[in-house]
Amino acid sequence: MKSKIVYTLFALAGFAFLFTNNAAGPAEVQGVDRTGSPISPAPCQACHSAGEFSPSITVDVLDNGSSVNTYVPGQSYTLRVVAGHGSGMPAGYGFQAVALKATDDSQAGSFENAPSGIQFVELSGRQYAEQSSRSNNNTFEVEWVAPEAGTGDVNIYSAIVVADGANGSGGDGSAFLNNPLVLSETLVSTKSVDGLLEQMDIYPNPVANELRLSLNSEISGNYNLRIMNMQGQIAYAESLSLINGAQHRTVDVSQLAAGVYTVIISDGNKSSTRRLVKK
Repeated sequence: MKSKIVYTLFALAGFAFLFTNNAAGPAEVQGVDRTGSPISPAPCQACHSAGEFSPSITVDVLDNGSSVNTYVPGQSYTLRVVAGHGSGMPAGYGFQAVALKATDDSQAGSFENAPSGIQFVELSGRQYAEQSSRSNNNTFEVEWVAPEAGTGDVNIYSAIVVADGANGSGGDGSAFLNNPLVLSETLVSTKSVDGLLEQMDIYPNPVANELRLSLNSEISGNYNLRIMNMQGQIAYAESLSLINGAQHRTVDVSQLAAGVYTVIISDGNKSSTRRLVKK
């Protein structure tokens, strides 16, 4: 009987520890996807009651502050998750989000530069953004860099918790997206009346070390690649030999200082350009 009582006390202590520390996010604490995605065993409502505080969730992907439903490969966006509530006085908020390829539910793009109070956790080859501690703010924003060209549609899944701060789950509220936020891929062509290339896409953007170029040229030949800083100085230059049709190139930009640049491909008469951010 004594051993049974001791076991029960340890079990209760374990549950109390889990509930108290689950403020750090379900991927970190439980090692589980609670977004309601196809690979999630169950959303946050598996642990937190659904209806307390009349919770709601809003998810947007922002480009310079404007909500979008398409993405340019390699471009940086802001994922915003809002944990709403219609009643009561919550003590804090939490969230979890993941971006998956529509084709096979693998990771799509990457979360970058976690702000204070947000962490990135990897589970089964997928990256999750979630709170690192219970937040007093019901709005979570994090940078998301879109995946490479050819990925296709991206599905974003997310769930939120509105907490009562009682170190348990019974008095909390939670909500998740019944349907994912779907982003369609769009490619930006740089060709104009005076343009040089049929297509010129660069990614990732912002870039850290290796810049990838996705090009489509009508004419085979030798071209000049230049990366110019905002003062008009050449920060990088090399010759490119392009063939007719689609092709890919990589450029080592690890030595460039952080800042904004212009990538230019020219044949001496015409040129195609793209804006680049080096982080």
